[in-house]
Amino acid sequence: MTIRCGFECSDQEPAHTAHGSVVFVEFEDGSYWGDPAKGQETLKERPVGVKILKHLLAVYRNKPLDEFINELLAAPTLNVIEQVKETYRKTRDPAVTADLISHVLQAADKHRDAMALVPGLNLSSAFHGR
Repeated sequence: MTIRCGFECSDQEPAHTAHGSVVFVEFEDGSYWGDPAKGQETLKERPVGVKILKHLLAVYRNKPLDEFINELLAAPTLNVIEQVKETYRKTRDPAVTADLISHVLQAADKHRDAMALVPGLNLSSAFHGR
């Protein structure tokens, strides 16, 4: 039996399926859920990602838009950078993309400030790309 719903749906099991699970989530305020060891790759990317985002925002504010777009699309493959690239690809709007970059950088600052309040935690300024 096939049901029409904008695309073809079937009651048969598809030939290919994907399954996933969430093992680590870090929230904007720095709190997290799950296994922090699973998030190490993303956490290690943070200082580089913040530096790249700051650079891209400066390019957006001070250079022609085509230069911003070219630099964005050529930026290294890091999780946060790929999310920003995907926003640009979907919207094709540099202003929306720059707003996202600004929001991510504000969240990084909040996270840095929140983590600075944790007793005994020694975060170097390089950890957050400053």
